[in-house]
Amino acid sequence: MRGTNWYRTPIRAAAALLIVALCAAPRPAPATTLAPFVTLSGADSRVTDARCLRITTADEWAATWLEHVGAPPKPKYDLYYNKAGLPVVDFERCMVIAVFAGATANTAGVSAHGGPLTDPDAKVQTPTAEGDDVLRLSWHGYQSGIPADSVTAFGFFVVPRSTAPLVVQDREMPMGEGRGRIVERARFPALP
Repeated sequence: MRGTNWYRTPIRAAAALLIVALCAAPRPAPATTLAPFVTLSGADSRVTDARCLRITTADEWAATWLEHVGAPPKPKYDLYYNKAGLPVVDFERCMVIAVFAGATANTAGVSAHGGPLTDPDAKVQTPTAEGDDVLRLSWHGYQSGIPADSVTAFGFFVVPRSTAPLVVQDREMPMGEGRGRIVERARFPALP
């Protein structure tokens, strides 16, 4: 039934506790890509322009989430009632990387690709410097009939809080055989 969220409350509470518990884990070594604690991904965001954000405060997170779900902006979001279902994040220990594909087609969502920075299956197009944190993404494309499915794919990645420069990369792999490539989606400077 549309409009009732009472059955989602226990799930959201469990997810919030999981996020807080996982944010206490030690930070990964800078020689590998960032591995998110939690990923929220799908193909139905209300954000229709492509962009990538590094979110480091609860206010930024609330504003981004409200835009994502199509709710009107609020100067101070009320987490007690939490009508928009905003996931709770511990911004003392974590940050959120929000990625929006914008209005696109045939994309079911996105995931983070963990592992070493060297990727033998892909030509790296974006160099990274020593000490950079890297979040490498793989978009989940699919084939459909004509016309293509219109979607607004998105991904939210809760990662360890870091003041290091951050590079967000897309891992583009061809369907079938062939060598892919890694291209830069966004680059964020070091935090103070």
